Amino acid sequence: MSTTEQEIIGEISRASAGATQFNQYMTANVTVTGTAVGPGVTIYVKSDNSLYPIAFSSGPPSDNTSGLQLTSTSSSGALPLSQINVTPDNVYFQTASSGSGGNQWSFVLQCYLAGESGLSSFEMSTNADSTVAVSISLNSGIPQTLGRGWTTFKWQPK
Repeated sequence: MSTTEQEIIGEISRASAGATQFNQYMTANVTVTGTAVGPGVTIYVKSDNSLYPIAFSSGPPSDNTSGLQLTSTSSSGALPLSQINVTPDNVYFQTASSGSGGNQWSFVLQCYLAGESGLSSFEMSTNADSTVAVSISLNSGIPQTLGRGWTTFKWQPK
């Protein structure tokens, strides 16, 4: 792992007896680029059908390559974050100074979306202000820009 990458590793909790048992996954590469230091950015995901939930995930438990990875794409190489929170329905980033790179910063979160068979579509949005651009590439596809309004995606697990 290079000095511009940080990996987040955690244990999967089995404490919730009524938890959804996800059996399908899509890879997600979220790119966040900004021109101002300090804005918080939240990315939201929700299912179009409450019977079939969707969640941000670290990937299939049986896959040794699963996990979350953050990579700085800023010229300074510094990861411009002071905080990150990942919940099933959103990811929150608190941006910070990117070091010698000034106010220009960029990073990519590699993660998964988890769902169940029966899920056909889902929606994503962000609360990012005009100084921040957010895009997502699902299953290594063409990146799509996320905005404050909900964008619908087709569920296409690999």
